[in-house]
Order: sequence, then structure tokens, then C-alpha cells
Amino acid sequence: MILLFTLGALLGVAASVILWQRETIYFIMNPDRIQVKSAGEIQEALYSGEAGGIRRLPDGGLEYSLLGGTVALSVSFEGDSLSRMNAAFNIYSIPVKTVSGALKQAHSVLSPYLGAPEINALCAVIAWEMPGATTSNSMDYRRQFGAYTVSVGGSLVSGDARVTVERSSP
Repeated sequence: MILLFTLGALLGVAASVILWQRETIYFIMNPDRIQVKSAGEIQEALYSGEAGGIRRLPDGGLEYSLLGGTVALSVSFEGDSLSRMNAAFNIYSIPVKTVSGALKQAHSVLSPYLGAPEINALCAVIAWEMPGATTSNSMDYRRQFGAYTVSVGGSLVSGDARVTVERSSP
């Protein structure tokens, strides 16, 4: 009887989590459905958010920093779409101590570009696949997500890393 009650309680909790995180689960199961926001939405979010020292580039792109200057980003647009984003940082200087802290920082950096369920799904997929693209000295990860290719590379010795998100040719 206690076993059935425990099993029922676990199934109830699992069902609640699935309902609560159904969009994230959908994007984990279908990472090609992850969509980046429009250029207008991205720019509006950047100018109203916590991005520091936004500078417009001659080509219409933007440069800015986040997380107290530890992450430097540059963004370029083509029409109403993100064309490319580059993020450079040192993994050892990012102020993260826990997994939930890392997810919070990911939301801070990615919220102008993606919705919350998509950020959670992207983090889950990359976290699952990244160990296969990591050696004791370096990381070299590349994956297609919808219309974009995400590349993560860098040195685990120095901690210098670069993330590139680039729109694939139509």
C-alpha cells in the first residue's frame, strides 16, 4: 500500500513537472524549432536591459558587454534577422558558483535573443552534448539549431572561450 502511494506521488510530481516545463521539453525534443527573436525585438531588449555600453557599429551591428564586463558581445543583423552573434569571455572569470547560477547567467545573456523555454532547452541540449566535444585542454562544439549554427570553442587551460551564433544560408 505504501509502495503504491509513493509510486502515485512520484507520478504526480513527474506529471506536474512535465506540465510546468512542457515548452522546454518540447524544445529539448525538437531543438530545430528553437527560433531567435527578430532584430527589432533584440535591439529593444538590449537597450532596455542590463547591457552595458552599447555601441552601434558602422554596419548597423552592436557591441556591448554583460556580467560586469566579463562577457563582450558583438551582434550583426541582416534585415529583420540576427545574422551573427559573437561572445568572448573567460570561463574562469564568470561569476558562477552553482548550476542554477549558471542557468541564471545564461538567461541574462540570452534573454534578448530567445524566450525562457528556448534558453532552458538550449542549455540542456548543449550541456548534454558538450562533454563529447571537450578534451582536457580544449572545447570545440558545433551544432545546428533551426536556422542557426552555434559554435563553442576555447581553451580549458587559459579559460578563454568564444561562442558564435551564425545564421545559416537560406
